[in-house]
Amino acid sequence: MEEWRRGWRTVLGAALAAATGVNLLYVVFSLFIPHLQKETGWTLGQFSQLQAIVGIGSLAAPLAGWAMDRYGCRKVWAAGMVAIAMLYLVVGFAPVVPAIFGVLVFATGLIGVATTSISYTRAVNSWFIQQRGLALALSATGISLAAIFLPPLLERVIALEGWRAGYFMLAALAMLIGLPSILLLVADPPARKV
Repeated sequence: MEEWRRGWRTVLGAALAAATGVNLLYVVFSLFIPHLQKETGWTLGQFSQLQAIVGIGSLAAPLAGWAMDRYGCRKVWAAGMVAIAMLYLVVGFAPVVPAIFGVLVFATGLIGVATTSISYTRAVNSWFIQQRGLALALSATGISLAAIFLPPLLERVIALEGWRAGYFMLAALAMLIGLPSILLLVADPPARKV
């Protein structure tokens, strides 16, 4: 029980931040495709290539892990959340030119990796030993709950206001829920007994 008394806030913060990081875009990106296709004329094959570009960008995961080791999980995670929100805003305002869009998609994978499971598992692992499995499972439910409740809301926003408004909504979620969750709920790890 001692672990939960000390670490419950970190689990809650991790769940909320995980739900609003780049993983959310991976869950809802298909909602953007019909609207982007209508505007650009791109094929589904071209959108598949974009998804591959995101994967290439996420090869930066070791760099994110190294940065967390060096500067701390919370700092890197918070910086990643701000960066991904800013990137969503850039995507929302940028002209839809294939090369520019490809670079922005690559940057999504590159920057977004700091808001993925690397961060929330690192934060939770530092607080739990005996109840680590349950704590990690609960922190991962943030992504699952976001995948259930946010797509219908996002789909409505996109249908009414356009795909750019969808990116603005993703930015708002990252800045208004994700970032405060990291800064106010996720705690630095407790001092280790030597």
